[in-house]
Amino acid sequence: MGVDVTIERAPVSVLIRAHNEELNLRDCLASVCGWVDEVFVVNSFSTDKTRQIADEFGIDVVQHRFERFAQQKNWPWRMRFSNDWVLILDADERATGLAAEISGKARSAPPVWDRHYCEIGRAHGREATAIPLPTAGPGCRC
Repeated sequence: MGVDVTIERAPVSVLIRAHNEELNLRDCLASVCGWVDEVFVVNSFSTDKTRQIADEFGIDVVQHRFERFAQQKNWPWRMRFSNDWVLILDADERATGLAAEISGKARSAPPVWDRHYCEIGRAHGREATAIPLPTAGPGCRC
């Protein structure tokens, strides 16, 4: 695993949802850190080493109690992202091999709305999609 060092940082924010993901988070973070501009981990108060792993990568963790899947998925849109494009991953997903494609799209695609997001949902058979997001602001950087 690793990041293609020929790819420069893309104007993309990454949101990683996690709960007790110490076995997966390190590989997930490794698949995005180095080519994206900003990473957030939304943690549902894990009791394992999820938070410590995010700390190892220099990623700030935002805690949010898990209520239901829909709320956990929609709650992060209250956060302020620095970029127009947001890639959403669950901690057991990887963006390996997608750096060039996502970077190119983020640099060249004209905004349709104020914000876009791509969600890698291969486990659920979904294609990446775009939806509007709230206004940008400061965030965590890796």
